[in-house]
Amino acid sequence: MLGSLRDAGLIAWFHLRRALRTRSAVVLALANALIAGGGAWFFTRVLLELERAAARTLRVPETKRPGAMLDTLREQDQLSDILRPLVGSDELLEWALQLPVLTPIHFWLALGVMPFLAVALGAETVAPDVRDRSLRYELVRTGRLELLLGRFAGQALLLGLATVVAAGGTWLISATVMVQQPLLAQAASLLGLTPRLWLWALPFLGLGVAASQLTGNVNVARALGLGAALASWIGFGILQSPWGEEHPVLVDLVEPLLPQGWMMDLWGPGLGWWSSGLVLGALGVVFALLAWPVFGRRNL
Repeated sequence: MLGSLRDAGLIAWFHLRRALRTRSAVVLALANALIAGGGAWFFTRVLLELERAAARTLRVPETKRPGAMLDTLREQDQLSDILRPLVGSDELLEWALQLPVLTPIHFWLALGVMPFLAVALGAETVAPDVRDRSLRYELVRTGRLELLLGRFAGQALLLGLATVVAAGGTWLISATVMVQQPLLAQAASLLGLTPRLWLWALPFLGLGVAASQLTGNVNVARALGLGAALASWIGFGILQSPWGEEHPVLVDLVEPLLPQGWMMDLWGPGLGWWSSGLVLGALGVVFALLAWPVFGRRNL
């Protein structure tokens, strides 16, 4: 048992170093940062227009950069109107309004984007090495299960690195595009939400890893993984629809198996999100092993 864990840990470390050496980790991190920063920049354009409208109403000079009239937007409930559809309750809305303005936007944008980045990353776990048969050289020294879990752990570390860099992209927009922002509080709040976003993405990484075990073609693996991720969203939407209300027993059985069933628990003050985060991490491992019956017997 300890030997297997040691092998998996060594494989994860080697996989991470290889990704850094081949710059695939840099590409993933930059892509995540550009998406996060782009979403934050777009929201600052919305804020700027709202602030200019408020300035015209109050007959004060209009601002050229967003951030100077956030208190006014809070008093006029305009920020509340933007965030209320996202957070789901007045209690959580009050907490969101106490955070730096870009933090909740970063969180909810990442909830939508990171699953698909995670699937794409997971699809590269073993498929390329199955295709060129280089996987056999590692399997001489360890077992298939140890290799699979080690590579899943390595990909999870890469995903965590990309999540941290994405938070840096949003912080950079706050520091350069906006004015009068509490940059230390902005950084602390973004980093505080980063573990939640990382755990949220792990089940989708697992789906990508499972797809990667079924084929030696990375593009096919990506298509299979993305199809599974989309199916999970569609299934969750059906469970939340009136049809789901008519079948509560089925909802109670299926919803805990979907990552989306734990999504809302990640948002909120305190450490209440930890239990849901641990479930998401466990789902990631389970999903990664879904294709193990095929991969474990596959001719490599």
